[in-house]
Amino acid sequence: MKGTNSIYNKDFWFKQNPEYFNFRFQLLTYAIDAIFILYSIISIPLYIFYHIFGDLGLFLNKEEIESNPSLKEEFLKNYKLNDISLFWNLFNIIIPICLIFLSQHLIKVQTYYFLFIYMGLLKLIVFSYLMNCNLTLIPHKTSFIYTIFNLMILFTDALYFIYFIFYYFNKNKNTTNRNSDKETGYGKYKINLNEQPASIDTIVHEVQLRMDMAKMKFNSIMIKLKLNKIFKRLLYQPKDFYFMNTNQEKDRQNEEIIRNIKGLKKINHNSKFSDVKSENSDNVSTSFASSVDNNYSRLDDDETEPMKI
Repeated sequence: MKGTNSIYNKDFWFKQNPEYFNFRFQLLTYAIDAIFILYSIISIPLYIFYHIFGDLGLFLNKEEIESNPSLKEEFLKNYKLNDISLFWNLFNIIIPICLIFLSQHLIKVQTYYFLFIYMGLLKLIVFSYLMNCNLTLIPHKTSFIYTIFNLMILFTDALYFIYFIFYYFNKNKNTTNRNSDKETGYGKYKINLNEQPASIDTIVHEVQLRMDMAKMKFNSIMIKLKLNKIFKRLLYQPKDFYFMNTNQEKDRQNEEIIRNIKGLKKINHNSKFSDVKSENSDNVSTSFASSVDNNYSRLDDDETEPMKI
């Protein structure tokens, strides 16, 4: 059964793969395109300069060439050969221009299908150069511009090959590390059983301290900008800082925050105490009244029937 990542699967070739065509690949492609553009731009003035001044022997010993007929004949032969090659190289720059458009389309679609076409063209030119077969529009293989063009393509293909090795080496390394972490319990999948979960009180305390740091930074900025005298009321006072309050006040603030988080209503201790107090007072008054009534009733009975035993 063919897997989804198999090279025989259609999705493998036409599905986008941002992981491979990442920022590094795009940066490498832009750098190579810049080299192609520079080569194409320089080709025009290079031909003009060589066509006009190339036969003067600017970088050779002109006296020695003039004194030696055979050397002069060889020099003129090489000049004509390079001059014709530079002229046809003006048409040959269509190859790097096509490679530029293809590479930009490759970055856009990010599929292995267009990568195969792009790399296939590069390798075809490199293979023909190594096999001494000319696939370019440059007529003479012995000219220096022919060598420069093919070395540029060879260098481009080598850079992509290095990226390919680097990418899959890191991918296999990361896969191995993830598998080992999953088996040993270290790294990403590490679980510390001894670590206790933080309580709400601890979290609230930490948040309050961080808010104090923000308040101090705000005061510092106001002082640096000389605005503390103009907007004095905007500055935080010592009473506004959590760490400067008493323990009782801290506990009260934390309790209010925790109750707001949990959605609990605030308990009115005074009303509760007053309810308990009123309830106790009612009980006392009722018991006292009943006891008094009982006592009076007993006195009344004793008074009406004093001799009753």
